[in-house]
Amino acid sequence: MSGALLLLRPERKFSRALAKASALYGVLLAGYQAYVAAPLLGSFFSTFATYSVASFAVIALLYLALLYASFGSPAGKLEKA
Repeated sequence: MSGALLLLRPERKFSRALAKASALYGVLLAGYQAYVAAPLLGSFFSTFATYSVASFAVIALLYLALLYASFGSPAGKLEKA
């Protein structure tokens, strides 16, 4: 979750872009891993596949939340009302 650290402790102007890239890569990777594990649901490895698909779905949701947070206001700056 390096993207989360980039959002919490930004040090350079590229921190937001790196957080977005990290989050997008995490979503794509976790989504692909869930996609690969999905065909195993009806096989001998169905228990393993169920845990794999569920855990990768949760990870993808966490990365989606990180991606959403990376589009928010920059850390340390308040929005004007």
